[in-house]
Amino acid sequence: MTINEKDIRALAETAKVGLTYDEAAAMTAYFNDAVPFCGAMSRAAREGRLKLDGVPPYSPAADEPPLPREDIAEGSPLRDAILAAAPEARDGFFVVPRILEEE
Repeated sequence: MTINEKDIRALAETAKVGLTYDEAAAMTAYFNDAVPFCGAMSRAAREGRLKLDGVPPYSPAADEPPLPREDIAEGSPLRDAILAAAPEARDGFFVVPRILEEE
């Protein structure tokens, strides 16, 4: 199986990830190295050449995932400093030029 840059760009577009030409080329090379390696490992395991007896399956470090915390809005200690560095701020918000005309 060969992965080409068109495949990488389609995947990046689906994931809404921007890639430069160099990044797409690097990802293509990376996957074309990784995919055959994974296939070779799988084949070796099926053929009994890769002994995995006693090797536990991968599991995260924690036995159970952390419980979701309550979603509470918190203020940022940097808010005032960030607004102070803005060219213009008013009532706790950035002031930006109007770019759309009203109809």
